[in-house]
Amino acid sequence: MNKKEVISKEFINLFNKYSFEEIDIVKLDKALDYKTKEVFEDKYDILDYILRDKLSQKIELINNLKDKNMNLQNKLILFFDYHFEFLKTYPKISELLIKTSMIEDDKKLEIINWYMKKFQLTFTELIKNEIKKNKVRDVDPSIIASAILHATHGVTVRIKYDDNYDYGKAKKELVNFIYLGLNN
Repeated sequence: MNKKEVISKEFINLFNKYSFEEIDIVKLDKALDYKTKEVFEDKYDILDYILRDKLSQKIELINNLKDKNMNLQNKLILFFDYHFEFLKTYPKISELLIKTSMIEDDKKLEIINWYMKKFQLTFTELIKNEIKKNKVRDVDPSIIASAILHATHGVTVRIKYDDNYDYGKAKKELVNFIYLGLNN
């Protein structure tokens, strides 16, 4: 592992114990054998690095699914399996993403804006491919991609605040919502 990865891993460990506000470079340096400031400017820089890495992996998955020879329902299941596993693995980061995505655009972390735009563009391309293959109805793919983004966000928030709602139920509802709505 390189220094950025080691620092990021320790940051996530601290983030699971403390709030974002409580984490500082001094706590990181105590847990590591080198100075964090040699690698990252501040904790926001570390958070940006972590989010960019994790969210880029999600976008890459969507891009890879685009060309897979499987039906849309299976593609959606694979995406939501990955998405919800991320939420379970990084609950504090997920909570931060939820909070950040709900604030005004000009106050969001730059990476959140990037991800939301990239998610929509990538899902738009995936849906366009499905339309070209005549696997789904002819719809406006950008509107559907936007609906997928917002529906995904909505169930993610619901999972966080509704004890009777879980990842399995959310995945099933999202896949059915999208797939049945697009199915020929």
